[in-house]
Amino acid sequence: EIELIEHCAVAVAVREWHKHQGTKMSADADRPTTPVAQLRGHAPGPVHIVRFTPDGRYCLTGAADRTVRLWNPTRADPAYRPPDRGGASRAGTSGAFVSAQEYYGGGGAGERGDELPSALPMLSYSDGHMHPVHAVGTNPSSTVLLSATDKTLLATDMVTAQNKSKFWGHAARIEYVCSVGEEIYATASYDSTVRLWDARSRSREPLATFEEAKDAVTCVKPTRHTPQLVTSSVDGKVRTYDMRTAQVIAEDAVKPVTSFSMTTDELTIAASCLDDVIRVWECPDAYNVTGARKKVQ
Repeated sequence: EIELIEHCAVAVAVREWHKHQGTKMSADADRPTTPVAQLRGHAPGPVHIVRFTPDGRYCLTGAADRTVRLWNPTRADPAYRPPDRGGASRAGTSGAFVSAQEYYGGGGAGERGDELPSALPMLSYSDGHMHPVHAVGTNPSSTVLLSATDKTLLATDMVTAQNKSKFWGHAARIEYVCSVGEEIYATASYDSTVRLWDARSRSREPLATFEEAKDAVTCVKPTRHTPQLVTSSVDGKVRTYDMRTAQVIAEDAVKPVTSFSMTTDELTIAASCLDDVIRVWECPDAYNVTGARKKVQ
């Protein structure tokens, strides 16, 4: 089980709490500091990945039990009852869970975390997962689940939980998956490559393979405003590929990069590195791929 402290869920919970209390929210109150729910249901073992769907309404988890689970983090599971520890508890004599606001509003936060509301489980996906799941994602319309089990990418119907297609060819475990449009998928692997896959093609050969990385590729994401693909690698580089001109911009983070994120306007990239530093680059013109990014922090 994992505690849900993602930004959007916490921000909603905190704002609603202050609205209900009639109090003013502090400047940093929307930061993810307080658990609002727990995701319970995976078999004992590590949960490797948590991702929200593009609309932010649901979240996906991939775990060592070789399943992917879909959750509604803003609704509580009515079937869940906290364990009976004997005597009175914060959950009340009925054994029902308490809300996060009630739980943390009474002091002693974190002392009895198992009484937090349990997020509502919706679907479980296990078909085709022969190994632990380390990467999950969806297409932009959230109709197709993308999951990586070892070196294989699976595309699964989100409603029926049936496999639609399977892609393989990496020489090592896939670390990250994403969708580049509705039917083009991207995978980043420990084999130092990024591959694009076309779900419309009968061929299972990759649409394209990027081999510039000198070490494991840890993350890959498309830009929304321009046909570009951004990747990060343990070799310390954040690379931007322009699909129109086949140009590559490589930013040197010096230290191994574990992941990165882009701002909404795609003018800034923040990279998380193994030396406990987040490095930020600013792009003066996101539409001009030849414009060099400037490391600002």
